[in-house]
Amino acid sequence: MMELRQVSTWTALVTPFLEDGSIDYPSLERLVSEQSAAGNGLVVLGSTGEALACSEQEKFEILRAVMWMDREVPVVVGVGGFQQDTQRAWIRKGNALGVDGFMLVTPLYAKPGAAGQVAWFTALMNEAEAPCMLYNIPGRAATPLHTDVVKELGSHRQAWAIKEAGGTNESFLNIRESAKDQWELYSGDDPLLPTFAEFGAVGVVSVAANVWPDLTHRFTRWALKNHSAWKDGTAHNEASDTDKTAEILESWKTLSTSLFVTSNPVPTKVLLASQGRISTSYTRPPLSIHEKEVKTLDLQKLDKLASGLESLLAEKE
Repeated sequence: MMELRQVSTWTALVTPFLEDGSIDYPSLERLVSEQSAAGNGLVVLGSTGEALACSEQEKFEILRAVMWMDREVPVVVGVGGFQQDTQRAWIRKGNALGVDGFMLVTPLYAKPGAAGQVAWFTALMNEAEAPCMLYNIPGRAATPLHTDVVKELGSHRQAWAIKEAGGTNESFLNIRESAKDQWELYSGDDPLLPTFAEFGAVGVVSVAANVWPDLTHRFTRWALKNHSAWKDGTAHNEASDTDKTAEILESWKTLSTSLFVTSNPVPTKVLLASQGRISTSYTRPPLSIHEKEVKTLDLQKLDKLASGLESLLAEKE
């Protein structure tokens, strides 16, 4: 089993459903097997996993199923909501199942300030028996992870990582400055991974890895390797072969941004279903696969682009 801190590519795993809205466990097991084979850690029951559309019992059953599946990669479970007692109880269930880590989302809707966030995260981290990743996602939480929180909680026994999805370079750099050497930083935006790798990210929590498990793993490794080479001055072919590097970066940007033409995980599920890797593309309300933006997805073009990027990255290895 891989150690949690050995993982550079984490997959924010979708939760597959059948057409009647029930959980599609055979498809879930297939996805877990694919991710394990690619060497990607699993982040289950986050926003990509439609956790807030699942009941507490369903969440427990999903997590238990994943923990019992045959895999060689660690599992981190999402913790996100509003009522603190409910979230603490959920963490205790994760403890009992032996999860490898917890991803704690900035509290939703209430827009707490720094003091409120410190109290919230402290209570959850005190409950956790595994390392914790804080998740900055102001686009969904309506407030950012305050930098004072990052500074104050860096010495907590369960402080591990921050998933940064603030959407801007400035947000990442502010978090990095506050994190210093107490937190590991992961890009929470697939398209921004190359830039964040240059800024010091150690990996990615990826939506794209659902659709392209091996490709995303390989691209992450390439981006992190390039960052190290540029930093210490040892780059040779990567630095000089600017045309291929530009093509790699542009291909990745096109692929990864295609998954956000409408709300995540709708495009991802549409692509997975088109590939026959999940039974249906069903998303639970209020999400819908019938958004008009879904029709802009050119599935054949994306498959061809992914194959081309695989070939380009293979040349770099």
